[in-house]
Amino acid sequence: LMAERLNLALSLVPIAFFHQDLDLRYTDVVNPQTHPRRESYIGRLDCDVFSESDAKILTAIKKRVILNRERERHELRIDGSTGERWLDVIIDAEKDESGNVIGVIGAALNVTERRQREQRYRTVLDDQTELIARYRLDGVMVYANEIYCRFFGKRESEIVGSPWQPQAYPDDIPLVEAKIRSLSPDNPVVTIENRVYSASHEVRWMQFVNRALFDSKGRLLEIQSVGRDITDRKRAEIQAE
Repeated sequence: LMAERLNLALSLVPIAFFHQDLDLRYTDVVNPQTHPRRESYIGRLDCDVFSESDAKILTAIKKRVILNRERERHELRIDGSTGERWLDVIIDAEKDESGNVIGVIGAALNVTERRQREQRYRTVLDDQTELIARYRLDGVMVYANEIYCRFFGKRESEIVGSPWQPQAYPDDIPLVEAKIRSLSPDNPVVTIENRVYSASHEVRWMQFVNRALFDSKGRLLEIQSVGRDITDRKRAEIQAE
């Protein structure tokens, strides 16, 4: 009766639990997320129940866990019989009383809806005509939309994980950094006009509206920056002086 109640409770949450022996054959699965029937797994290998590419990734992770005896966590896209799923998967080595590894145990949380929301949000950002980027307080970029990448002539992979400063005109960096330091929960937005180097290495004037993103305790998490080219306006202002 207790086991039945536990299985019923687990069926109400989007989490699967599984166990595999040293040969990586499934010995138990509770609340499967990619195949609706528990019997689809028992006694089988990953290659028997998942696509070739998914099985290759899963098996490689589990073999590493057995070899290194260390837990691993990954967010994986899985093509199951019920359609595409994104799973937050934790896999750990199961050990006997002597400390010998006797299999793997794991849990998989269904995060498909979150990933779909993130993708829709990303699509909206990529469709904008303004340059949109996000970076941490230390200046390291965490996102750049397609327009931003094209303007600076770089791939997103070259931008994300790198500091924003190389794109900026050196003389303007102290001004930008001072404005960023002034951000606070009471002053969450600052507008900065500064020069940058475009993809053609031309110096262009940009206006960036920087919005700070804070957590519930007021700690700065990231800064989202929306920029537009104001070179023609700035040149006209300079000529009029």
